[in-house]
Amino acid sequence: AELAGEVRKAKKSRPTLQPADLVGPAHGLNRIKNEFRDQVKYRGVDRARLKARGKKLTREQLKRAELNAAAAYSRDLVGAYRNFCRDLFPSLAFEDTVARVENL
Repeated sequence: AELAGEVRKAKKSRPTLQPADLVGPAHGLNRIKNEFRDQVKYRGVDRARLKARGKKLTREQLKRAELNAAAAYSRDLVGAYRNFCRDLFPSLAFEDTVARVENL
């Protein structure tokens, strides 16, 4: 109930994610193409460097090293996407932003 002389505050409009946001130059999908290649690089096992050091790895150790390199790359890639989503739509969680992008 409103009292006499009381002023109601106007509700803030909630930002929405529009298709134009995804194609815009500042925060759009072009940013993934341009910035991710600098931020995220796959650094596999450098066999030549290991050979030069005189280290011999068994197949199992080499396989484990390659899996660790792939896992590190995946972590870096997901982190870059999290940063992209935070810049695109700061008020939503990563998973929610991805769901909204999928629905567009």
